[in-house]
Amino acid sequence: SPASTSKIPHSLIALENGLVTPETIFQWDGIPRSNRAWNKDHTLQSAFQNSVVWVYQEIARTAGQTVMSDGLKRLDYGNATVGTIDQLTTYWLDGTLSISALEQIEFLTTLALERLPLSKATYATARDIMISDAGAEWTMRSKTGWRYSKTDMDIGWFVGWLECGHETYVFALNMDMPDTRSLSKRKSVTYQVLQEIGAFDCS
Repeated sequence: SPASTSKIPHSLIALENGLVTPETIFQWDGIPRSNRAWNKDHTLQSAFQNSVVWVYQEIARTAGQTVMSDGLKRLDYGNATVGTIDQLTTYWLDGTLSISALEQIEFLTTLALERLPLSKATYATARDIMISDAGAEWTMRSKTGWRYSKTDMDIGWFVGWLECGHETYVFALNMDMPDTRSLSKRKSVTYQVLQEIGAFDCS
């Protein structure tokens, strides 16, 4: 399950179909969620950065099953499956939609190179909302993911790409997470690998 990393194609589909703009405000319904950052109004950018599930569920309901399914197929994202109408707001969490780390790499590479069937406006907005970190000479665009399960091993994701000078490094980390202490390792392990291969050396 891609978990929240699917917010990347989810956002692309919403933007490309005119369902949202960078100025769209998603109004909080007043229902408290466990993550305090979710309990307020959001833009697409803040919803992406804070992995606000209810915003993306609202987008999926508005888009409908056909739009979401066709969108994933056009983007060639994993098995491109959204399941039944009852799974429309959970398909990226319940295992209906699935993708491997290598498939994530293939998808992100075509996105980074802007070779997907998307408009320039969609690319521009997506690149903005995906910025997660930056240095003097480098920019990282990425998304974390956490597939929580009551019965199986939790799965952690950290996917995206690093732009450094004329080089682009696409990455997709997928790891078992036996407890919440593993959450921070998604990024720390990835950063360590990128540093080991000199990805932050832009000179």
